Amino acid sequence: MTNAMLYLTKTACQWQMLLKEFGPWQTIYFYFRKWKLERVFEELMHHLRESVRKAFGKAISPIDFRTIRTSHHIDTLGIIPVVVIHTANILRPDAAKKFTVPSKRWIVDRTFSWFESFRRLSKDNEVLPETSQTMIYLTMIQMMLNRTK
Repeated sequence: MTNAMLYLTKTACQWQMLLKEFGPWQTIYFYFRKWKLERVFEELMHHLRESVRKAFGKAISPIDFRTIRTSHHIDTLGIIPVVVIHTANILRPDAAKKFTVPSKRWIVDRTFSWFESFRRLSKDNEVLPETSQTMIYLTMIQMMLNRTK
């Protein structure tokens, strides 16, 4: 089941075009939708992130709780802790309109460049933002599984 979903993120094929070896596409889509609604992928990514950080000798939590900043969107290993997708028409306050280059921006750029090999993320054809969010979680899960081999 999960192999079919990971295959889908890598190849960007349609649900109906999944390989027959994975089973009926309707069954795979049923579980994808069920697990998406139950946030199973988000939970799995959270546990995998802890394992990967531990394997690389890092603290399980990437944030130093003495200096919590709201600008933490990615950790030093390039793992996205949380995915939030929103519409582009959100108004920003005047103070936030001034552009400043965040520190360690290269880590964010590197992580997004890793996404280029996953064809499902090359173009956002998903109807629901929650599905796009889940595809990013699946991609991060696959990337973390590859790093722990």
